[in-house]
Amino acid sequence: MLIALAVLVIGGVIFYATWDNLRTAIPGQVYRSAQLSGSELKEVVRAYGIKSVVNLRPIREGSAWYPEEAAAMDGLGIEHHVVGLSQTTPRVDTFRALKDVLEDIETPVLFQCTSGVDRSGVATAMFMLLRGEWTLEEVGKQLGWRYGAFSENSTGKLLLAQYREWLAQNSKTHSPELFDDWLANHYVDPSGNFHFFIHPIRDQPWLRPWGLYEEGVEFEISRGDSPIFHVDGWAFDTDNEQPLADISFSLGAKPLVNSQYGLDSSWLIEDFGKEQYLQAGWAINQPLEDIPDGCHDLRITFERLDGESWQTPPAARICITP
Repeated sequence: MLIALAVLVIGGVIFYATWDNLRTAIPGQVYRSAQLSGSELKEVVRAYGIKSVVNLRPIREGSAWYPEEAAAMDGLGIEHHVVGLSQTTPRVDTFRALKDVLEDIETPVLFQCTSGVDRSGVATAMFMLLRGEWTLEEVGKQLGWRYGAFSENSTGKLLLAQYREWLAQNSKTHSPELFDDWLANHYVDPSGNFHFFIHPIRDQPWLRPWGLYEEGVEFEISRGDSPIFHVDGWAFDTDNEQPLADISFSLGAKPLVNSQYGLDSSWLIEDFGKEQYLQAGWAINQPLEDIPDGCHDLRITFERLDGESWQTPPAARICITP
């Protein structure tokens, strides 16, 4: 049994690596793949009569794939969209942007991401949910092992699980209209519909696997290095695509009062395309003298402009040493 499973997994890995994970998701309507070169993309478009291409990778500085892909699409004169989804955190703003693209997309459509696994699966699943011709079980198959999606924390599985739960709690049956309403008014991503980042703390990398905060990452802060606990980053409201009214922090039971929000983070405009994120930076400069030695949970509270707030689970463990 174990040998058969190993053969299956190894065979799947070889298939994805060799054939760019090009798959027919819905014959004549939806195809999905890993990132294709410009020449490969042209071949696929002609072979399957593709009318639209949606790439699900964020465009970043040095993204060599984008100019090649854009040139290929311009040459063919077909509809081309880029909706940059995170590989880990299923953010509310990017899901809504993808939904807007899919509502009127011309088919056949090709969805591309790095490996043709998670993000292309999300786009296929959302296409099916918006068209209403398939059951939730059929939608879920696009997010399974057949396409290489083995993790239970994959972006698509998290999205579909939360939608199923909402339907069950409200005694509702899926329809495109309900899915649209849920995504617009009820979906909450793992960051509480906020997006934030914490820069490395004294050369200790800040890791947030799958966009979650309960993983127990610990950071060591030595009083001998500095009498000040300094950490900074950025944060904004992804639900309303606005800056925050305020952000506050606590370390164990102690509020960290020496914090600021509204610091210049001009590069966020380039990354997220929103000028309103210009003043989305924050920083803490907290004297360590009132914080006892030992490990303390760091929690972050975000406040929206309308006064609504959300506090993270323990975002990290900060360990104070002599």
